[in-house]
Amino acid sequence: MADWGWLSTFASGAYLVAVFSSPVADRVGTTGTPAVAFAALAFVALWRLSTWLDNGGYERLGAASDGAGTFFWLVVLYLPWGFLPTLAAVDRLVVLPYDIFLPATVASFSPVAAWLAFYGGADRLGVDSGTFDRLIGGWLATLVVGASAALLLDVSIAENAVAVAFLAAQAVGFAVALAGRMRVAA
Repeated sequence: MADWGWLSTFASGAYLVAVFSSPVADRVGTTGTPAVAFAALAFVALWRLSTWLDNGGYERLGAASDGAGTFFWLVVLYLPWGFLPTLAAVDRLVVLPYDIFLPATVASFSPVAAWLAFYGGADRLGVDSGTFDRLIGGWLATLVVGASAALLLDVSIAENAVAVAFLAAQAVGFAVALAGRMRVAA
């Protein structure tokens, strides 16, 4: 039988290593260290860390050991996709290199995901995965309608207008998620 807690921990760690290793890999390649050696070392370290966390490490850190799966979905899927319109607006207004923007984004989401998954943040806020589903659905519907209208009307849109549209889609997504939460509570 699969140990889903360990597997979720390992998968989350592998995702974080993959995201943060791109800037590091460029530096490692210039020092003469083979990328394969770096990858093997990261894999072994991640295996050991996942094993330690699964065998009592979460308890030593005061974290809920059953939060590994929730953390994985939050850091890989829900938070990046839920806040994609805001990230796209920031990217339109402040052009940052991709190898800096992605790690910075994941670095900002990881503590939030850890708090929500391991330290009872989701329970304190009354947030469940359905809230994130509604958030993503709300902004996606807004973007589809807006993009379709722009294509049909052959509108050329300025960078600032696109950024505002992304932020408006984010606001609609939050409103849909909040309305769905209130409907569920009633």
